[in-house]
Amino acid sequence: MRQFLDIGEDVRHVDQYGGNFMLVVDKRESISSIPQQRVNIGRLSLDDRVVAFWTDDPSYAEYLISTFEAAWKEAVDTRMRIQELFEQAPTKA
Repeated sequence: MRQFLDIGEDVRHVDQYGGNFMLVVDKRESISSIPQQRVNIGRLSLDDRVVAFWTDDPSYAEYLISTFEAAWKEAVDTRMRIQELFEQAPTKA
């Protein structure tokens, strides 16, 4: 995450994230997917099983946008979460 932060990306943290994927194009066409198992997004391959749903229904695209915005609003700034983890880490003697 630090690499993303270092290049200016706005990154948020959600505890126990399940790996859902949403892509909305032109607020009309959308693809959403839910991995059938926990997927390491850094190592996602064509062999991983993913259920995907594509539609050109603007109502569903708006649903995905509002779902993302609600999750983003509730998520914690990643810099704050990293700082919390450092504060909780045991100190070395």
